[in-house]
Amino acid sequence: MSSGLKELHRAANRMYGADSIEDCYEITINAAVDVIGMDWCSLVAPSDEADVFEIKAISEAGTAEPGERVFGVEKGVAGYVYRTKETRCIDDVTGSDRAKPTDNTIKSALTIAVGDWGVFHAMSAETNTFDSRDINWAELLCMSLGTVLERHQREERLRSQNERITQLAGALSHDLRNPLQVVKARAKLAREDPDPHLDAIQDATDQMEALVDDLLAMIRSDTTNPEMEPVSLGQMIDHCWTHLDSETATLSEQTDRLVRADRRFLRQIFENLLTNAVVHSDGSVEVTVGTTADGFFVADDGPGIPSAKQNRVFDRGHSTATDGTGFGLNIVQEFAAAHGWDVSVTESKMGGARFDVTGVEFLD
Repeated sequence: MSSGLKELHRAANRMYGADSIEDCYEITINAAVDVIGMDWCSLVAPSDEADVFEIKAISEAGTAEPGERVFGVEKGVAGYVYRTKETRCIDDVTGSDRAKPTDNTIKSALTIAVGDWGVFHAMSAETNTFDSRDINWAELLCMSLGTVLERHQREERLRSQNERITQLAGALSHDLRNPLQVVKARAKLAREDPDPHLDAIQDATDQMEALVDDLLAMIRSDTTNPEMEPVSLGQMIDHCWTHLDSETATLSEQTDRLVRADRRFLRQIFENLLTNAVVHSDGSVEVTVGTTADGFFVADDGPGIPSAKQNRVFDRGHSTATDGTGFGLNIVQEFAAAHGWDVSVTESKMGGARFDVTGVEFLD
């Protein structure tokens, strides 16, 4: 094995032992410069908005800074390589239709995919800079980085899931205890005179079933990896309302827009918001669903939520209803956050509660 390959192997080992992703970026850039000889290189990944690339790390010869957004994900060589995973080496960018650098000093470029994470760029002020050795070694370096980033993401998901399970296991053992005690006590009394106690037993078992459903929804959902796709708000609302058991509620729907969302999470958001509007109303209730400039809302004409309690309604385990699980609105907040959305509660125009989800990406 050549000394250069040995150095790349050592760099890969340093990545595996690094304390942070940022350290992995630095190790990659340093190896590209010191081992392969690529003075002008960078690592870019889609930004939070996912429509442009953002610089994560760059060599000292670069003219930009980490955090800068540089070009569209769907455009140019970087976009092509990111989508196809095909390495592109352009010996003379002045003769390329795809490569149009904003810096006129760039004459040749090498672009390599780093898994599904982003791309590695190497540039030169001279034509025909990168030979087969440069390309092969850079691909090995990017493969090592991609493997480390995938492992880091898996570990983060596992840590998040373990924390979630630990928290929810505690909630399950605590919050199931009260309705279970009701069932035991009422069942004992029902042996002597069943009529006054059977309804209470049924209510308690319903509450336990709802609590288990909510907890399972949270445990089973990987909010770190939403599956985004176009979803019709109108169709989703109709579906959720059809499965809602209420004879005293009416729905006014004012939207047919298309959004980019995880279908499972969006369904849970609407199911919980619509259910919340219905179960917190003593009698008949009118529910209105509509869109805003950057999101959607669910409002009702029920009793509403006192302003002093509005900042607590999303807390895990908090419920204003005696038979509530205390997890429904927390699930709404968590699943909305998985999309990068925000949720807030105010008083509706009808005097009830209004929940606004903002930061939504519409596709029409």
